[in-house]
Amino acid sequence: MSIPVFRPTLRRRDFNSVLSCLVSDRIGSGPLAHELAGELARFLGAAGGACLSTFQAAVHCALDTFELQPGAAVILSALAPAEYLPLLAGRGLQAVVVDVDPATGLLRFADAERCLASGAKAMVLHYPLGFVPETEDLFALGLPVLEDISQALGGACGGPAGAEGSQARCGGLGQASVLSLAPEGVITAGTGAAVFVRERRALKALRDAVDRQPRDGLLPDLNAALGLAQVRELEAFLKSRRAIAEVLAQAVARSRHGRLGAERESLDVPYGFPVLVKEGVKQVRQFAMKKGVETRSAFSDAVIAFGRVADEPAAAGPVEKAEGGGEPGATGLAAREVLAEVAAPNAKDLLGRCTLFPLYPTLTKRDVQLIAKVLSALP
Repeated sequence: MSIPVFRPTLRRRDFNSVLSCLVSDRIGSGPLAHELAGELARFLGAAGGACLSTFQAAVHCALDTFELQPGAAVILSALAPAEYLPLLAGRGLQAVVVDVDPATGLLRFADAERCLASGAKAMVLHYPLGFVPETEDLFALGLPVLEDISQALGGACGGPAGAEGSQARCGGLGQASVLSLAPEGVITAGTGAAVFVRERRALKALRDAVDRQPRDGLLPDLNAALGLAQVRELEAFLKSRRAIAEVLAQAVARSRHGRLGAERESLDVPYGFPVLVKEGVKQVRQFAMKKGVETRSAFSDAVIAFGRVADEPAAAGPVEKAEGGGEPGATGLAAREVLAEVAAPNAKDLLGRCTLFPLYPTLTKRDVQLIAKVLSALP
């Protein structure tokens, strides 16, 4: 049996937490969902938050706190999830897609500054694969920022919330933040997402937005019970991820290929292990699969994968099945309807070459040794 790219980190205490919820006969949205939102908000340094049944609902609630007028331009990285495109378009907002740093996949300050000069009114700051940018300049632009920490929960960076040079947590810096709780996340509730606001004055707007959600739009306590057990193990999860990343980094350094970015202890979050293949991506993936290690394109669900690149007549890359179940078809079709072309050569290059290898806490020592062996021998 091959090692999958993603696997939820589930342990006995997770099962016990869910079982206790089942025994209580209270599995709909209730106190556990509120407790989970509160624990996450305290961890992030946010004023408050809520847990919802879908990521899309969380994004909508976050944007409700921004008070953007129809037609407003929102800065979006070409490597951000493509589902942002129909979400923004559905609210009458214009996505201004920008290229990324070729070494890290991160949104660049110069591009954001240029968009601000052209009239952008807000920014979605997505942390691809857990990489964290130098945020001081980005937040100094003065734009309302929606942080997507789905791949960077536990990451830290300098920003307005930092004091005396300290590092503030990602998710507590922007006006609002969202966190997917899907199975492939840093932590999981099995489904759903959480939304947070940094300042108390935005709490009423967030609560009003959450109150407008249908009853089934809130995260059930059954899922929140799992999420609570997970968030209490977050520090251990992060320590395990960083230890595994160090082993895999040493392995890939012995190959002819490189890796995207460079993890910084207690700053970035190793979300998968992204290898930057020099050439022969197909051969690399086939080699890994023959050895029992699954891989995937690191950015197959990103904006760049569904838009049309300015210098190409066709879409930038193949559409792959999304990890954790579910098909990308609906999102892909909706994305294509609202995005004609993207001038993002760096993101296009990363889409074609960046391959994601497994990295998560439930990998056994034997699993890590096998992945390391494969990485060091990549063709």
